[in-house]
Amino acid sequence: FDRVPAGRLGGLSAPVAAPARHPAQHLLWNPDNLKPATARRLTAHGTSDISAAAFGQIARSTAARRLRSADGAYDYTAHLPRITAPLFLVAGAADALAPPGLLMQVFDAARSTDKRIEVAARANGYRHDYGHLDLVVGDHAPQEVFGQVQAWIAAHD
Repeated sequence: FDRVPAGRLGGLSAPVAAPARHPAQHLLWNPDNLKPATARRLTAHGTSDISAAAFGQIARSTAARRLRSADGAYDYTAHLPRITAPLFLVAGAADALAPPGLLMQVFDAARSTDKRIEVAARANGYRHDYGHLDLVVGDHAPQEVFGQVQAWIAAHD
């Protein structure tokens, strides 16, 4: 196959998608922070097919615990210390794809003098421990996440 049909599979499963119903979807979002209607729309329209090459790159990077270019020649992880621009990372406490510990490694490796990491977690005053996609489409993301990002961008304009 030259493509992984994630978009087509998402479209087919959308009518029965509900945050709490499919444990595999918990990799993508925290079901406590997403309305069922939003989960169905996201499943139907928020996923596209993935090229086999991109899927392979992700699989190899995950196995090696290093992000590399598709041809393997460039190791992005090794070059994290070259980051000197202002940096704001937002992690979801319940994010299984980019967990806070992984983002903390990026944060620690970057040499930016102006950097911040925010973990969207109940322990930090959020209504829920955020997952991966609910940082953007979660029920409370506009009130809890977007304003912080907007304020950080405005402060660095």
